[in-house]
Amino acid sequence: MTMKKKTNLSPLQVIEIGKNFHSNNKLEGECVLDPKLLRLEHSYPYEFEKMNCKGSTLWFMLVKYPPNNFLFEDYTLVISDKEAKVVFYLDVNGHPIFFK
Repeated sequence: MTMKKKTNLSPLQVIEIGKNFHSNNKLEGECVLDPKLLRLEHSYPYEFEKMNCKGSTLWFMLVKYPPNNFLFEDYTLVISDKEAKVVFYLDVNGHPIFFK
């Protein structure tokens, strides 16, 4: 039997938050709008000096760069289920980048 934990946000809400953040901040690339490609982490295992996300429920939304010989394929917006906002992103190497 599969059990699903309850989240505050639906996948469509997460996509809308990510799209709006991406657009409002004029970020590069194109958001992947397929809800099946969102990743949900119910207990994020890491904490950082700038932000403690350990134990938080976070959504991960891909953003694909346009075809380019110099950049990898994508980066990831990280959206807090509790705060309903983008809290940081993971660059193409998986390193967290925090917004000011």
